Amino acid sequence: MGSNLLLTSISDIALEMGDAPFGSNLKNSDYTDDGVLVVQGRNVTGRTFTWSNNRYVSLEKYNSIPRSHCFVGDLIFPKVGTIGKVGRLSACEGYDKYILSTNTMRLRVDPKKANPLFVYYYFTWTKTVNLIQAMNSKSVQPVFNFTTLKKFPIGLPPRRSQDFSAKILDSIDNKIELNQKNNQTLEKMAQALFKSWFVDFDPVFDNLLASIDFNLDNLETSLPDELIQKAQRRLAALNSLHNAAECKASLSALAHELQAQRPAKEVTKDATQAAVQVSEKTAETPVKANLNANPNILAQHANTHAHFPNEFEHNEQLGWIPKGWGVDKAEKVADIAIGKTPPRKQKEWFSDNPINNKVWVSIKDMGGNKTFIGDSSEYLTSESVSKFNVKVVPKDSVILSFKLTLGRVCITKCDLTTNEAIAHFVNPKHSMSKEYVYLYLKCFDYGSLGSTSSIATAVNSKIIKAMPFLVPNKTVLSSFKGSVENIFFKMDTLGSETTSLTKLRDTLLPKLISGELQIPDVATDDETVD
Repeated sequence: MGSNLLLTSISDIALEMGDAPFGSNLKNSDYTDDGVLVVQGRNVTGRTFTWSNNRYVSLEKYNSIPRSHCFVGDLIFPKVGTIGKVGRLSACEGYDKYILSTNTMRLRVDPKKANPLFVYYYFTWTKTVNLIQAMNSKSVQPVFNFTTLKKFPIGLPPRRSQDFSAKILDSIDNKIELNQKNNQTLEKMAQALFKSWFVDFDPVFDNLLASIDFNLDNLETSLPDELIQKAQRRLAALNSLHNAAECKASLSALAHELQAQRPAKEVTKDATQAAVQVSEKTAETPVKANLNANPNILAQHANTHAHFPNEFEHNEQLGWIPKGWGVDKAEKVADIAIGKTPPRKQKEWFSDNPINNKVWVSIKDMGGNKTFIGDSSEYLTSESVSKFNVKVVPKDSVILSFKLTLGRVCITKCDLTTNEAIAHFVNPKHSMSKEYVYLYLKCFDYGSLGSTSSIATAVNSKIIKAMPFLVPNKTVLSSFKGSVENIFFKMDTLGSETTSLTKLRDTLLPKLISGELQIPDVATDDETVD
C-alpha cells in the first residue's frame, strides 16, 4: 500500500453496523409468503442485488429484531459459505423494509470518515478477498463473523483520492451495467421474434385468419380445440393493434395474391394426413384483394408472411407445426461433440494464463446472461488438448450446458474448449444460422426431455443428441437470419466493450485502492488558480 494511507478498522469508520438475527429469533416457521424482504447471501451479486428465491417475514417479526434491520445503500456481507463477497443493497421494487437473514451482516459507512463507495471497492479488491478467505483456510465451513468485520483493517488514502478513485471505478461500472442492460433488451427483442415465428407461429395463424377473411366461423369444424384457441388469441392480438385495420387489409391482400399464384387449391381430405385445412367453402370463395392496404405494411408482410404456410400438421414430438416444416434430431441438424477435462490431479495441464493456452469454458464461465463467450477463468495447455484429445470448438459455434445447470447457451467468439458438462453444436445444417440454433436452445423446454424429478441430473449426451429440432423451410430461415443478425452484431459489440471495460476496471482497482496510482495534482473547480 501507499505510504500515505491511514490504517484504521471498519468499526472506526462505521455509522451503523448490524448483525444477523440469532437463530432462535428467526426460524423457518417465521417465513411468510410476503411482507418484509429478507436479505440473503445468495442475493449478493455486487453493486446491485439479484432478487430471486426471495424470503419474507411479517412486519411484526421485523419490528421485533431492530438490530438486523438494513437499508438501501448498506454494504451486505455473507457470514457463512461464500465469504469474501460484498454487495451494496439495492432496492427491490415494491418493498421499502429489509431485514438481514441469519447468515448476513451489514455496514453503513460514515460519509464524514470515508467514501462509502471506496469502502465497497476495497472489499471487492482481490487482496482483501484473499485476506478474508485466508482467515478460514483450515475451516470446513468458512465463516466471516460480525466481530471480525468490526476489527477488519482498512487502509484509507486522503479523502480526495478516495473520491477520485470511487468516481473512476463507479463510472466504469455504470457503463458496464448500461451495456448489460442494453444487451438484455436486444436479446429480448431477438427472443420475442423467435417465439413469434417458431413457437407461437404468429405468421402462420395470420395467414390462416386472412384466408378465412378473419371470420372464425369459416374455420374447418374438424380443427382441434388447441389450434382454435390459438387462432382466437391471435385474432384478439391483431384486433388490439392500433393499426389493426391496415394490418388485416395487408394480410388479406397478400393472401389473395398468393392464392391467385397457385394453379389450383391443393386437395387434402386424405384422412391419413395430419394436416388441418381451411374449409372448402372458403377455398371456393377467394378473399378479394383490399386495394386500401398500406403499401409499407404490405411490403413487410410480403417479406415475411409470404414465406409461411397457412396450415398446420401434427408432429409426434413437437405437436402442431406449420405444414411443410420438418423435425429432426439435434445430431442431424448439427455436428455435436462433448467437452473434456484432463486429469485434475495433474496440474501441469491447466493454467490461469491465456497466453499460448486454450480457452477452457466451464458452466460458471457461461453465467452472467452472456450471449457470446471468448474467455474463461481457467485455460488448458496446448499439450493437454492434444494429449487427451479435447475437442476444439470452432468460432461461431453454439455451446449448451447440460449437466447440473441445464440450459445455459452461448455463441463462441473464438476457437475454444469446454469441460464435459457442455455440448457443442457445430456446423448447423438445413440452412440454419448460429442465431437460430442459439435461440432454439435458449427457448427449448428441457423439461420435455425426461420425466424424472431431477431433469438436470437425468439429461446426458445421448438425450441431447436426440432432442427434437424444428426445421423450417430455407426461405423462412434466411428471412429470420436477416432480421436478427444485426441485433446479434450489436450484442457482440457491446459484449466486447464490456469485456474491455471489465479488464480496465480490474487493472485500475488495485492500483487505486492501494494508493499506487495517485490522482493528478490539478486544481479542482472550487480551487483558485493564481
